Amino acid sequence: MAEFCTERLPLAIGIHASRRLTFLRCERTGPEHVEFVFADPESKGTDVELEFDSGKLMVAASEIFASQKYIRRRMSEALEKSENEKWLLALKLPAPSPPNLP
Repeated sequence: MAEFCTERLPLAIGIHASRRLTFLRCERTGPEHVEFVFADPESKGTDVELEFDSGKLMVAASEIFASQKYIRRRMSEALEKSENEKWLLALKLPAPSPPNLP
């Protein structure tokens, strides 16, 4: 499946609010950075990005606000999940030794 990815929060909010692409997930890419991933079966992500950058992607303010809440929650979850995984790996016990066979 083709995907469109961006690290730009405002762009992700605009795309989600416009419903031009379907939001799939948010992935942590660095200590405090995430990437927003959208399904892009028709490869129109770059066109939508150009519309956004030129100010032509028009969306109702209420949709922007709702999408902002949704995308920021997914972003927080991705950052928190990654942090929790890091702690679990740090706490991981060493693998048990194999039994002594005669």
